[in-house]
Amino acid sequence: MRAALSFQKLLLLNWLVAPALCLVVMFQTGFFKGLGFLIFWLFADWVWGKVIAMLLGIVSGSMSEYGQFKAAVYGEVPFRVGFVMFVDVIGHLIVPWLVGGYYLGWF
Repeated sequence: MRAALSFQKLLLLNWLVAPALCLVVMFQTGFFKGLGFLIFWLFADWVWGKVIAMLLGIVSGSMSEYGQFKAAVYGEVPFRVGFVMFVDVIGHLIVPWLVGGYYLGWF
């Protein structure tokens, strides 16, 4: 479980990339579009976090009592919980690039 949680520390990179991308948007398209990027990114990141929290609750709630016991005692993360955590990290890293791509006209 510790390894899966330490993998989420990669999300700290997101708080460096997104403001830098905001500055790129601001200098290329203008101040208000840069501000719009920042607001839309924070909202999209919040929505992504809520969706993943719901999925994680569904996946971990569907584990048997033995599976929950094994996860608590041995620190083992079932595959489906680990997969949702992996999708969470990937999604949080992709969201600023999708929003920035929209504001920079990549799409």
